Amino acid sequence: MKRVIFVVFVAASVNAAAQQQSGLFRDPDSGVTFRYPAAWATADRQPFMFPLLVSEPGKMPRMLVFTRTIRGVSHWPTTEFGGAAFGYDIRRAASPEECHSLALPAVKHATRKGQVTLQGLNYWRSTCGDGGMSQQLTEDIYATYVASSNSCLLFDFGLSTVLAPGAVPPRALNASERGILQRLEMNILASIRVPKAASVQ
Repeated sequence: MKRVIFVVFVAASVNAAAQQQSGLFRDPDSGVTFRYPAAWATADRQPFMFPLLVSEPGKMPRMLVFTRTIRGVSHWPTTEFGGAAFGYDIRRAASPEECHSLALPAVKHATRKGQVTLQGLNYWRSTCGDGGMSQQLTEDIYATYVASSNSCLLFDFGLSTVLAPGAVPPRALNASERGILQRLEMNILASIRVPKAASVQ
């Protein structure tokens, strides 16, 4: 298995053993591939109360994997952590500017965060979120343009939080737990590979 190089964060993984085994997704249409933790499940419907915004309204993305537990991160009701998900979809886009606009969902709490480069791919990044009924979903959305096929590749890392109290109110994630989640997000993103002749069918 190829060694994953972290471009944005140079840090030893707290869960190195857990990251050694991973699932591999390959889009048969575009050839896009990425790796995700083997313990995560493939979703055939949105796993949390609020859907990931990477897909078109009312549709599932091409790939969505999720988990409700992550080693090293205490989950609800001890903390607010309710789970994590990663989604991938692809849209037609006539220009980089159109793809850039797709990176910012038309929701109230969406913010552009600039660009990030991972494994030679340039992404526009935005953050957004939704919540209600003591639950929230916060998302980091990344978009990259493929000129050869006039397509926009969209990747979405979402964190679900549950604010409802159990026996006691759940605590916020500590710095160590946030670091594990941040490195996990970068690990998945750094594994993305896009063929030069990526196409959409």
